[in-house]
Amino acid sequence: MPSTSTFRDFALTHRPRDWDYPAVVLIVHAGNRIDAPGRAEDRFPRSQVSAVAERIGRLFDALQPTGVVSAPAAGSDLIVLDQARRRDIPLHVVLPIEADEFVRVSVADQGPEWLDTYRAVIDHAESDWRSTLFQIAKGERDEWYLEANDDVLERAAAIAGDELLVALTVRPPAGEHPPSTTDHFADRAGRAGLIVVSVDPRPGATAPISSG
Repeated sequence: MPSTSTFRDFALTHRPRDWDYPAVVLIVHAGNRIDAPGRAEDRFPRSQVSAVAERIGRLFDALQPTGVVSAPAAGSDLIVLDQARRRDIPLHVVLPIEADEFVRVSVADQGPEWLDTYRAVIDHAESDWRSTLFQIAKGERDEWYLEANDDVLERAAAIAGDELLVALTVRPPAGEHPPSTTDHFADRAGRAGLIVVSVDPRPGATAPISSG
């Protein structure tokens, strides 16, 4: 595992310049899971899965990233990784806890369709020579879902060479109160100088894709 200074050092030497395409881009992602039944206010309802997948796909077609770094939880994580897989973009999958436990708490609870997508993503990461599957070896972690933000950012910094590192989030771009785990990821990436691109998963979003 890279030292805790890896991402900070990378960010200081790879601050985004003016957009001048074609740029060589590496995507690092974190985003919302599907809303639980009975959630008072829509954040990422199940009805929006296809729309979000389409937006992510269009974004990848435009950016043509050299790779995508993400954890593989059901929801935006697997949507992002699967859209990359379908476009033959290398996957760099980060498992922040032991694989079986991760599947139990972050994939299987959303149903068999997400399990199928998880298996397809993991199979691709293991079989494609350009892709990687990175298991965090830190034992029991009570707040691993918060530490996972640092895990994926550190992994992206370790992989990136001359690529422009772009943080992609799937969340309401204005954030939530209190801030969500994904909001913390966006704040961490933004303070480090990364471009942050947000895909809004809410129905009727007036700006489905935004940056800043």
